Amino acid sequence: MRIIDDLKVMDGVIGAGVHSVRDGLVAASFPPLFNAQRLDALCQCLTCLEEVGRKTFRTLPELTLAFQDLQVLARWMASQHFLFVVHDASVRSATVAATARMAQDQLESDLFRNAFTDDVVDVAAESAVEDLTLEQGPLADALTTMRDLMPKVMGPMGNMIFDEAVEQWKGQADPSRSRLKDLLTLLEREIADPERIGQYRDLIAPQLGKFLAGR
Repeated sequence: MRIIDDLKVMDGVIGAGVHSVRDGLVAASFPPLFNAQRLDALCQCLTCLEEVGRKTFRTLPELTLAFQDLQVLARWMASQHFLFVVHDASVRSATVAATARMAQDQLESDLFRNAFTDDVVDVAAESAVEDLTLEQGPLADALTTMRDLMPKVMGPMGNMIFDEAVEQWKGQADPSRSRLKDLLTLLEREIADPERIGQYRDLIAPQLGKFLAGR
């Protein structure tokens, strides 16, 4: 992946990669010392720290780990992915972060429009329901609103949590307006915290109150 290679060329950057919470390491460019097992362990650590952090901070788009000689920067992207960069501690973190933010935009475009085209086609072939509900069907506006508001209470992993809940919801029965309250129940189970559940209900109420009436 060229963008990952370009990041590695930056002075002081040892390597960079993209990790999927669901599928593991997607792409990486590192010296041999950083084998796949070590990179996966690092990414698992970053994922756990983000999960803990989102319980304290409403939003957590970026995370930095500082070691004696190295620093690790992680930026969360859409669809359960995050970009991570390992760099020398002598390099200014702000410089690396700014470069990572620019790389993230291009990565999201490449990953979710091009690199996984085959997967997208396979999913579409398996289920026409996803097209109808999430993109252009009668539930598109409602689901988009619910998804966009999840990060406000759950941080950067909010979209991932929503996507997983939708998959579970679709597996239970055909999606419909009357079943949006079932989706909300799944989301509330994931949010778990009563205060955040209340915040989420308040956020979605103006747009979705008529669909969720009767809860």
